[in-house]
Amino acid sequence: MATQSGRPPVPRARTGLRLNDRRMGGKHHAGYQTRRYRSGRFAMTRLRSSRILSRRCAVAVVPVLSAVLAACGGGAPSTSAASDPAASNTTGVGDVVTVIRHGEKPDHANPGVDAHGKTDDSSLTSVGWQRADLLADLFDPTSGPLRAGLAQPVAIYAAGANDDGEGQRPRETVAPLAQKLGITVNTDYGKGDESKLVNTVTTLLGPTLICWQHGEIPTIAAAFPHVTPTPPKDWPGNRFDVIWTFTKTADGWRFAQLPELLLPKTPTPSSTADHSAHRRVPALERPAIDG
Repeated sequence: MATQSGRPPVPRARTGLRLNDRRMGGKHHAGYQTRRYRSGRFAMTRLRSSRILSRRCAVAVVPVLSAVLAACGGGAPSTSAASDPAASNTTGVGDVVTVIRHGEKPDHANPGVDAHGKTDDSSLTSVGWQRADLLADLFDPTSGPLRAGLAQPVAIYAAGANDDGEGQRPRETVAPLAQKLGITVNTDYGKGDESKLVNTVTTLLGPTLICWQHGEIPTIAAAFPHVTPTPPKDWPGNRFDVIWTFTKTADGWRFAQLPELLLPKTPTPSSTADHSAHRRVPALERPAIDG
């Protein structure tokens, strides 16, 4: 339909404003639609701004609530110990002290040999070297966990040479284990220094291994305060296959003993060039020392 000027009329735009006009009852006074449009946009803008502000407030409040809950003991349990291997492996000061005797010593049928295979009456026998090799696997297994009742040492003590004794066999016995663990053997104490030795190891952090002459091992045990049950008073001269452990408790130390179970009941000598020949023998040793 043409206007008086002959030009077709301009069609009214079909926008949301037109619908708003109809909902409002079709009021068309000048400027109402524009003001309504701007008012709606302004309201929408305010609404979006409010949502963003609410989200930011929520993000800020969450850490505060977590901190409050943690302070009250209601937070999630700490995982610092689980993520720190050192913390999980080290449970306290001087928590476990393990004491072993050195490996087999020479007799009329089995001479001592040093680490180079030379005859030496102050050194271990061939079987004693086999035991030393197997002790390294016992305290640091190549596969599988440690045997129950044992603890992998973080410090190793062996008798040092002094006027009362050479102490070479204890040092030879722990040498393979120390090399495997990358630990330097402490030889500051020798025969006659048992009380000083215990005073030191009970203040160390983590498990400790002591290798000593059998005659003085009961003296080491006697130097621990408040030990239960009471350790044996003597260590038989023919026993090289026993482990004594002292575990820290709230009021003293708990004593236990167990067999090494490393060599056959009656070891047979082997050549000095092959210290690990008995690894393939399945027979086990005798039980621990009776009190």
